Amino acid sequence: LCEHGRKIRSRCKECGGKSFCEHGRRRSSCRACGGREICEHARRRSECKACGGASICEHGRRRWSCKECRGGSMCKHRLLRSLCGVC
Repeated sequence: LCEHGRKIRSRCKECGGKSFCEHGRRRSSCRACGGREICEHARRRSECKACGGASICEHGRRRWSCKECRGGSMCKHRLLRSLCGVC
């Protein structure tokens, strides 16, 4: 536990934790540093259509909100759950 109340010292930005790069971002997702979550197209690997990201469905949309795939955020009325007046 660090003096800023974080459980893991390496995840504390104020302490200069190793999880953060020189730009003040998470090292794994910093585009400028070429983090491991960033692909060659400068997008998140999981959401890059060109790389075949796992979060992209066969229709080229985000899997969780695709009506055709019945994504997890879609209700039985084929609307986003948060926007459906019935659900």
